[in-house]
Amino acid sequence: MLGKTRWTASIDTFNPAGASRSRAGEAHADRPTERPCSLSTRPLLVGIAGLFWLLSGGTSLAQQPGELPPLPIGEEPVGKADGATDGSTDEPADEPADEPADDPEQPSPDENAQGSSDSDSPTPRRLPCAEPFTGEVPAQPAGRIAEALAHKELAQTRIAVLAVAYPEGIVLFRQNADEPLNPASVTKLFTAAAALAHLGPDYTVETRVMAGDGECAPLYLVGGGDPGLTLDDLRALARQVRKSGITCASSLSFDVALFDRQTLAPHYEEKDSDAHWRPHVGAVGIEDGAVTLVLRPGDHVGAAVRVETIPACTGLLVDNRLVTVETPSKDKELLASVDKGPDNVVIRLEGEVKLGIKNPVIVRRALPEPDVFAARCFRDTLIAAGVKVKGDLPVASKCPTAVRKVASLLSDSLSADIRRMQVWSKNFVAEQLVKLAGSGRCRPLTFQCGLKVLRRTLERFHLPASCIRYENGSGLFDANRFSASHVVRLLLEAANRPPVAGPFVHALAQGRKSGTLRDRMGRVNAVVRGKTGTLDGISALAGYIERGPGRSIVFAILMNGPNATSYRMQRVQDRIVELLAWWAFPGKKK
Repeated sequence: MLGKTRWTASIDTFNPAGASRSRAGEAHADRPTERPCSLSTRPLLVGIAGLFWLLSGGTSLAQQPGELPPLPIGEEPVGKADGATDGSTDEPADEPADEPADDPEQPSPDENAQGSSDSDSPTPRRLPCAEPFTGEVPAQPAGRIAEALAHKELAQTRIAVLAVAYPEGIVLFRQNADEPLNPASVTKLFTAAAALAHLGPDYTVETRVMAGDGECAPLYLVGGGDPGLTLDDLRALARQVRKSGITCASSLSFDVALFDRQTLAPHYEEKDSDAHWRPHVGAVGIEDGAVTLVLRPGDHVGAAVRVETIPACTGLLVDNRLVTVETPSKDKELLASVDKGPDNVVIRLEGEVKLGIKNPVIVRRALPEPDVFAARCFRDTLIAAGVKVKGDLPVASKCPTAVRKVASLLSDSLSADIRRMQVWSKNFVAEQLVKLAGSGRCRPLTFQCGLKVLRRTLERFHLPASCIRYENGSGLFDANRFSASHVVRLLLEAANRPPVAGPFVHALAQGRKSGTLRDRMGRVNAVVRGKTGTLDGISALAGYIERGPGRSIVFAILMNGPNATSYRMQRVQDRIVELLAWWAFPGKKK
């Protein structure tokens, strides 16, 4: 496949080959790449030896730095406790005969390739939910981190923190590390690791256009669940249809039977909102399941505000009641609501926009039926490409078997989709991946089936389903519970497991550089790669502080509290990272 990203087995030598979207007959610019990561995929048996040394009563790791103890790669993950459940009630359907599925409960190939026979393997251990991160904590930076956490605004906030120096195994700070808290979008770390391990970094899906017989044949848009499908991709498909010789279509249908009809992820019902961060998923959903409205003031006071929609399709109508004013009234908030009409999605805009502003106002709203909207956009692109489409608006219909493929489009690699999900915390991508995780196991694909597969896959990272609560892929609302120890264990193991390691670490936002961390870490004197999480009263940050080849500080900071502002929690998190970096680079303090 063209434009696929290839990952090396070691993060030290990780070098992405300019991922571009693989589109038949279409050229796309390469996406920018970040500097290579510096975490090392050192031999994993070292971690096993360190754990056995720790459990046998070794001396303080802080006093005698040894190999990192909490990496028992190759040991059996703990099983479910009696009566425990992974939270899923629906059993996956039988796999189709032509789609054999690998067993998520079987160890991954790298877990078996330990270079030793069964006869000389150590006796398998059952890992507890509480992690064996022990040993004396150095006075610094622990003392100063404790001071930062003592801020009065955090007095009623539940805080869990763990920071470990790798590969020495020094626990630099620990507070409530085994207490499960809501991690918000830090949950996406678990979704990314499990999806990469289960599906593979090069996993792709296909969106197809099929045609029936006849001079003016019916067309079918068949969804593959592409998490990154765009309007430009639909245009590319339409051009392929025209190049195939088709100039007329008697009808247009869209086949989205790959997914079931549940478009909102579990726990999304806890808040009724049409904000873009609460998207509906779809087998042919485009533009992350949302529409962007670009608002520019009119030329004079009283003039109507100019509205541009992205994407611009006939299936979308805007009821624009916005007015240009000299000074907006404080009691007239700009409102944008989404309604599903019989033939269109209607967005109603009310409020005021200030005259003469340099930058437009950007509003994003989730689409209630992303598949329907995408199909109507595709009809527009077919017409623009020179294909006459007869009949009414597109309808959902199962694609018959006696058809021919006239256009197809491969998605980005899973690695590229995960990078977009992590850098910008895309909830749409996360929940699409949850459904896709059930590929080959259930039909149609459901959230319940995908979550079951991902939970079982996380056991390969020694995160037993009985110890965690993982009920949606994005971290939105009150769905998930992980401890700081769980997060650190995942970060450590994912960074030491090729082929997961490279795409997992490289997907994270970088402090002062990219994504959700582009405006943070201004005082930190090291490269920080991390994942943020933010909900009402909840803020989290986890990731890596790079210390040089094969060396890092792995950390997780979870904060749940009703009184502290997100601003305050993020400032304290950045201060903790700053202090950890000072420990790593004492001569580079800002």
